[in-house]
Order: sequence, then structure tokens, then C-alpha cells
Amino acid sequence: MANMLANAETVTKMAGTFDGKQPRYINTYLKVFDDALTMTPINDYDDIRRVMMCCFRDKARDQLANIGAQVQTKDDLYKALREFYGDRTSPQLRHQGLLAYHQGAKSMQQYVDGFLEQIAIAQVANQDDEGIRLFLTAIFIKGITADAIRTHINTTAQLDSLPDLFSLALKLDASNRTAARVYKSNPPPRRQGGGERLNKNSHFKKKSDNQPGHSSDISKIKCYNCNKLGHISKDCRSPRRENHQARQTASIKKDDPPPGNGEGRA
Repeated sequence: MANMLANAETVTKMAGTFDGKQPRYINTYLKVFDDALTMTPINDYDDIRRVMMCCFRDKARDQLANIGAQVQTKDDLYKALREFYGDRTSPQLRHQGLLAYHQGAKSMQQYVDGFLEQIAIAQVANQDDEGIRLFLTAIFIKGITADAIRTHINTTAQLDSLPDLFSLALKLDASNRTAARVYKSNPPPRRQGGGERLNKNSHFKKKSDNQPGHSSDISKIKCYNCNKLGHISKDCRSPRRENHQARQTASIKKDDPPPGNGEGRA
């Protein structure tokens, strides 16, 4: 009994509850319930019916008790419930899920299976009709995540049926995944640069290397503004003193001989 309650709790958490009043398509609930049931060791029909009784609420539980007593297998129970509840949603609500359905992060196979389920939920009839087939084709292509696959299908000759469309989408998806694996295992060689990357002082080093008598070691360069080593005057952050031209002029005047020095005298 304890195991039965634990299994019922597991199924209820995964499938939720059904009260027969909400606009919830019965096929969808039964599919979710059946998927949740596979996570438990329950196989006996009476045990399945007891678990379902825990998931159904209010009048839906009473109706399940009456229907369940008249059938002997799980498949017959599902069939009887579908016949009793039928489709209580409006056509607009049924088609809303189909129009909003898209691949997202699902695999292509999961997307195809889910799309077929949405077609069943929407109760789309006459799928072989050209207008309906083109309508469903447009919705399916719009929901594909990969741009390359969408473009390829749109530029492909007109497909004759929905199975052909699904087959082409699966083939293109498999090809894309194979190409991605090959690219990942054998990436192309990285492009080499046109030379060594220049650092922030490379312009100075390059210029000084071409000038004889100048040191390429920036640490030995003296600033004319602050008289410190390691940078040049135009990069100096100290307050500006007299400009370099004035210093040169003063230096030249200092080196000139005083007037009347006697040069040129006999």
C-alpha cells in the first residue's frame, strides 16, 4: 500500500490533475499520464486505475470510477475517457498551440514528433489537401531554429507531402550536426599576423632603431621636462616647464664665446 501511494504521488507530480472542467484536451493529459506511468513499476490495470483516481478530481473522479468499472484494460479505459470527454476546447484554442509551436532547443526528431502531436491536438483534417498541406508546411518551417535549414527548405522544389518535408528536415539536421562535429575535431589553422604585435612603446623603439646613436632601451631615455628616465618629454605627466625650444636656445647661447674674446685678432 505504501508503494502504491508513492507511485501515485510520483505520477501526480509529473502529470498533474484533471477535473474535467478545464479546457484541457483529454488526449494531451492521457499522454502525459502514460509517460509518467512508465516511471513506475505499475502494469496491472487495477493499479493503473487506482493511480488515475488519485489524479482525477471532483466529478471527473466519479466519472472515472464508473467508466473504469466497465472496461478491463488500460487501452479501453483511455478510449472510453476520450469518447466521454471529447474535445471541449474551441477551434481557436486548439490551433493556438500549433501556431505557437517551435523547435527551440529540441532536437529535430523531437520537433517533428511534437509537431505531429500538435496536429493531432488541433484535429487538422484533410492533411492531403494542398492548401492545408502548404499551411502546415509554412508553420513547420517557421518553427525551425537553424537558419540554414529553413533557407534550404524554402529554396527546395515543392515537396509533395508532409512526410517528405519531415524527412528532408531530419536529413539536413543530420548533415549539419555531422559538419559541426568535423569542424570541431579538425578546426582550420589560425591565420598568422603580419608581424609582431606592437606594444605601446613600439613606435618609439621603431623610430629610435632607425636612428644611429640612439638607444632602443626606453629605460635609458631621459625626459627633457622632468629630467627623469624611462619616458620622453611628450609622454611626461609632470607639469610642463619651459618648452624644449627655449632650453635649446639657452643652451646654444651658453656655449657661444663672449663678445670681444679676441678671436680674429692679430
